[in-house]
Amino acid sequence: MSSTRRPAVLAAIATATLVVAVPSSATAAPAKKRAQTCETFDRFLQQLTVDGVTCPGARRVIYSWARSSACIPAGEGFIQDRARTCTVRGFVCKPRKGEGGVRVTCKSKADAERVIRFFDSQG
Repeated sequence: MSSTRRPAVLAAIATATLVVAVPSSATAAPAKKRAQTCETFDRFLQQLTVDGVTCPGARRVIYSWARSSACIPAGEGFIQDRARTCTVRGFVCKPRKGEGGVRVTCKSKADAERVIRFFDSQG
């Protein structure tokens, strides 16, 4: 490049406008996560679904929930009559009495989008 053209090229570069496409919030909505259904390997545990959690990870949380005296105190009665809100493996699990058992929703304390839902018919 000749030295006479260099100032013209530099001037063109200096005055060029940089255009960057930035999607607006209306067009860049986050993708909705889908609930995944997992195998339970337990005849009493049904309808296991997860959002943002692996199936093996969810089964570990449920295993801990079922064995925690903070979640299901020892004593007489069905699980649905004894289950209460508790924290296991970083998830807050809230039971709801249901027809023939208890429905439990466990949400991660660190990330509210990580959710485990299941139905325990043992009660």
